Amino acid sequence: MAPPDRAFAADGAFLRVWQGGDRMAMLIAGWEGHYTQFSALVPALHRAGWTVVTVDPPGHGTAEGRYSNPALFARALHVAATELGTPDVLIGHSMGGIAAMLAVHQGLNARQLVTVATPDAVAGPIDRFAAFIGLGHRARRTLRQTIESVTRLPIASVDVRMLAKAEGRPLLAIHDVDDRLVPATSAERITRHWRGARAYMTHDLGHARLLRDEGVVQAVMDFAGAGAG
Repeated sequence: MAPPDRAFAADGAFLRVWQGGDRMAMLIAGWEGHYTQFSALVPALHRAGWTVVTVDPPGHGTAEGRYSNPALFARALHVAATELGTPDVLIGHSMGGIAAMLAVHQGLNARQLVTVATPDAVAGPIDRFAAFIGLGHRARRTLRQTIESVTRLPIASVDVRMLAKAEGRPLLAIHDVDDRLVPATSAERITRHWRGARAYMTHDLGHARLLRDEGVVQAVMDFAGAGAG
């Protein structure tokens, strides 16, 4: 992947820009992710004439900060749109995907969305983490209350059933059936609740390798190109 034409910090986020034509694709990685995970998608979009932007949210990549959460991920997307303009297509991997849906719900008017290996709600990952570290019922309730206090968002509101209300813009939900981190049923729920969504399923690629898969890259290109007219 070639170096970006521009890279700069902006209000807690860190942005990279590969300058192309008028169409803009904006990409955000997931929890503890890095923009280099898009090393197949960024060049493909740029070669096709797109201006490509990657967004590091606080506490990730080159962005400042020591912690982050889905609300700060979504805020970083709003910052990027303020700095560079509204993207034609917004692409998010894992937690970046649900942050993209949240940002659109909050008013970021991207024309299309692509979610990759994205949970349909944040409650699932929180509960799986709590179970993994052995938290009891009372400790789980405290964890949820703490998260809601810090993010200033009810956990139940970061759920595709809430975020998809009144939605109809095209969304492509990409997921691998063998994803062990985020169950593939998440893609089914996203497409069920988000009017205008469709799924693209892969096999044997897991949670992250699908970002480098030629078929996935082509699916994103076809989807983005179809909505670029």
